[in-house]
Amino acid sequence: MVIISIGGLNARLAFAIAAAAFGSAFQHGYNLGVMNAPLGLIEDWLNQTSATENEVNDTASNSTRTYMDKSETTMIVSIIVSIYCVGGMVGGSLTGFFANR
Repeated sequence: MVIISIGGLNARLAFAIAAAAFGSAFQHGYNLGVMNAPLGLIEDWLNQTSATENEVNDTASNSTRTYMDKSETTMIVSIIVSIYCVGGMVGGSLTGFFANR
């Protein structure tokens, strides 16, 4: 087997770099897809749990519910998805530290 070497970069190292880059990109994309699939259900749940009751004329029979508008729900869902990405960056950064301990 002939291994081509260019200034410290050989075929095995290039393959390892490519496998790590494409493998992690696939996992990240797949996990975001899994996260984004139930977003409609998450938005509905957020809207139902955050609904506030407004009482009209101080009687319980005339109370109405106020729901979040679409922009508020979208903002909360985008923060949830962003936290997933930030957690991946923090976890990836700390992996080397904990592996060397």
